Amino acid sequence: MRSIIRAERLGKRSQRPSIHWPGMAETRQPVDWHTVIEQRDAVLIVASGPSLRGFDFEQLRGKGFTIAINDAVKFAPFADAWFTVDTFQLSRRLPQEFEGTRYVAAPPEFGTSTARCACDREVLPGCSYLRRVQYFSEDPSEICGWNSALGALNFAYHMKAKRIVLFGVDANNLDSYFYGKRRAWAKQDSVMRSLPRLFKACADKFAGREVINASPASAVMCFPRTAPGEALKRL
Repeated sequence: MRSIIRAERLGKRSQRPSIHWPGMAETRQPVDWHTVIEQRDAVLIVASGPSLRGFDFEQLRGKGFTIAINDAVKFAPFADAWFTVDTFQLSRRLPQEFEGTRYVAAPPEFGTSTARCACDREVLPGCSYLRRVQYFSEDPSEICGWNSALGALNFAYHMKAKRIVLFGVDANNLDSYFYGKRRAWAKQDSVMRSLPRLFKACADKFAGREVINASPASAVMCFPRTAPGEALKRL
């Protein structure tokens, strides 16, 4: 818990200088922010909260630059981007038939033989990588890695999106996803309980932009909450 509180404080840091990433390889492609930023003013982030059970994901098609998080991409295969901060079993979890861009926020030692976790020692081709950090970052080479939804919001921040809509960001039903799978680790529950504070810690960075939480019962209350249908009307 101390580390999470520390992350909230670090979220208020000013922009950090770029740091050399020792694991950089030809297959580790950096993000071309110029291309990404040009695509859409509106960004839709599709997370995995239970509030999306029964939701018709086709409603999102063509509404903005859509970022599908983890397994949510199976329900929104038309998304522009797939995003994750979870490098565990990455080769198995990559959406192989996905036609959009795959973005991975990985730890600094990712792709090196000295990486603490064996799953972080192999750089997979076909992905664009960002450095995973423990704070909401203003450095475009870095992404907050506490949770994939929060990381995707950091990604949208780098995109300079004028309007961002969060789908499935609930943080109040800790043991399941909308597609039925249950969370496996106590650590995930700890982070999930802290999400309202973590989102609130970065909310002031979106001054002058519109962020809508399309989960009306969400525990993340730092952004206006509304039903998904009402959020879509604003796009």
